[in-house]
Amino acid sequence: MKTKLKTLMLIALISVSTAGSAWAADVMLYVTRHGKTMFNTVHRAQGWADTPLTASGAAVAEQLFNPESKMKTKLKTLMLIALISVSTAGSAWAADVMLYVTRHGKTMFNTVHRAQGWADTPLTASGAAVAEQLGRGLQPLPFVAAWSSDSGRARETAQLVMKNWKNPPVLKEMKGLREVGFGLYEGDLDKNLITAAALQAGYPSDTALLEAFSAGKIQMDRMIDAIHEAEAAGTPSLPGIKSSGQAETYQQVAKRMVESITAIAKQAQQQGGGNVLVVSHGMAITTLLQALGDTSLREQLKNASVTLLRYTDNGQFKIESINDMRYVERGL
Repeated sequence: MKTKLKTLMLIALISVSTAGSAWAADVMLYVTRHGKTMFNTVHRAQGWADTPLTASGAAVAEQLFNPESKMKTKLKTLMLIALISVSTAGSAWAADVMLYVTRHGKTMFNTVHRAQGWADTPLTASGAAVAEQLGRGLQPLPFVAAWSSDSGRARETAQLVMKNWKNPPVLKEMKGLREVGFGLYEGDLDKNLITAAALQAGYPSDTALLEAFSAGKIQMDRMIDAIHEAEAAGTPSLPGIKSSGQAETYQQVAKRMVESITAIAKQAQQQGGGNVLVVSHGMAITTLLQALGDTSLREQLKNASVTLLRYTDNGQFKIESINDMRYVERGL
């Protein structure tokens, strides 16, 4: 730490950021001419020849770094900035947070095509394996924090991802990272859930709805709201049972996901930035992306895929990648 502080102080002397708006790695070089010399005074050429400074030349040099001068004040300020704005990995902003948001591994309900929002089932053997593969792919990166939803499948995925890491962070859970709540449709067949949403949204079948999503004709907000509206009328598979009141709207999911990911990012930023693992769920992550302004996703997020978000030092989210399976592939 002492060596780093000395280095940063040295960097501050040669990397002057003006108006507090330059990149952390920018270098502003204040190139100054020497003070007046004896040869300057007598008008003689002075290239490689050298003569000492005159009294006035020495005085102007001292004035440049006078304790009361603006330059000295600026340098002191920059030394302080250097101590609190350390750029991580040499490429990110000083306090940037890189959020590796991943969907959990495959579960029992995924395998038998049943709706799984707030309901929960354990990972299958293949789901556990892909989580460990993701962990191996992410292992070269240092992580400062790890979060999951409070669902068992997300918790188990996070634990398996970090299983072989040398210095894994303590896993924390956040309820706001849960999957969309489907109410009465929890545990029902996917086909029943999607068909009900399709009819509510004006499509003749589950296939038609999914094709519309793939074509960008309908977004996640309308799909979630259609599920909410369909659930309010009860489900054909549970005749006589009214709405549970737990099927969420898009706005409810978007609000809690944005609030959760922002709280996670801010906490990491306050600790100096770095990489953060976040294990959540397919529709919840897709909702987050739409809430952040991206509707480019045209398919279901793959199990253990990484959606990479960068939280900048000015409090903005930047989407770096979506549904990325490269880390799993590196862990094979």
